[in-house]
Amino acid sequence: KEVKDVFAAIAFEAAYSLGKHVVDGHQDRDLPSLTPVLRWKKGEKIAAKNQ
Repeated sequence: KEVKDVFAAIAFEAAYSLGKHVVDGHQDRDLPSLTPVLRWKKGEKIAAKNQ
């Protein structure tokens, strides 16, 4: 019996969030680091994972 590899496509979406953003005039400090969010389709729902 011949065995073949099975490949399935994995679709994912990456989004970044700065969180709460308030601008009160000019500020000399850097923006906070971006927060990675990984989302993937799980059945009919979008599951989100943030670590």
